[in-house]
Amino acid sequence: KIVVALLAVSVLSLVGAGSALIKNTADSFYENEEYMSAYSWYKASANLNFTDDESARKVSVCLRNLGRARSDESEAIRYTDKAIARSKNNMANYVEKARVYEEAKRFDRAISQWENIIGKALHNDEYKLRYSKVLYKVIKKEEKGNSKTKEAYEKLILISEQTKDLDIKKEINNYKLNLQTGIKNLQFNANKFN
Repeated sequence: KIVVALLAVSVLSLVGAGSALIKNTADSFYENEEYMSAYSWYKASANLNFTDDESARKVSVCLRNLGRARSDESEAIRYTDKAIARSKNNMANYVEKARVYEEAKRFDRAISQWENIIGKALHNDEYKLRYSKVLYKVIKKEEKGNSKTKEAYEKLILISEQTKDLDIKKEINNYKLNLQTGIKNLQFNANKFN
């Protein structure tokens, strides 16, 4: 499939079909969640200097959906940075960058990116939920009681207090409850063997 897509892109480029047709083909594959083919077509479109932020972001989305955000993190971030540079007000570009960092397990950078996003879109509770999920992952990953865990837990409490949507607030509070239960179980088990 990839060879056929690259060959078709090369032929279209040579005959002057233009970047619009290449982009439309890439978009079609993307909408059908055929990320490998979409990625190949977007890369060809990038070689023809696409100028919209959406295509740059979609290259990153393709890499992430192909499970390559971790191995190709620098490429995915490069495309999200291009998207951000082309449209500084499009929050989807910032969200994609945060998601790449999440997939690459670069949680410090993901947290920083989500804090940046929430600072720009303070009233978006969906963003707060995504941010809470990253905080939860950090807390679960780290040793209980270290400074990073405490800081993430304090941020989780703050985000819960700032969230207006009751369903989202409930989900965030479930993260807090799971963490509190986990901490109590750890303390109980430690006391049991002392």
